[in-house]
Amino acid sequence: MRQMRVKPNKICYASLIDACSKARQVDRAFTVMALMKQDKILPDIFAYNALIDACGRAKLVDKAFEVKEEIVGSGFKPDKGTFNALISACGRARDLPRAYE
Repeated sequence: MRQMRVKPNKICYASLIDACSKARQVDRAFTVMALMKQDKILPDIFAYNALIDACGRAKLVDKAFEVKEEIVGSGFKPDKGTFNALISACGRARDLPRAYE
């Protein structure tokens, strides 16, 4: 997109983060989130939820919960998708007690 001088929007960035999650490339997902912020595009709940999913697929439960705190700090309210992603992250990491938090 950038090579064609097309500026990505929120939807493009959230889709990229989701693709990174599905490819199990959590580091790249965080890089995309950083690029999004660098481009002064505020992440929405969909981008954050995709990032939590990426953390979950990498079994990085603590990091997933840090992203949830970033959601709250950004003025968003976690939604059903947020909690579903967190529960899945806990399940993948076999940290079921934390899923009840």
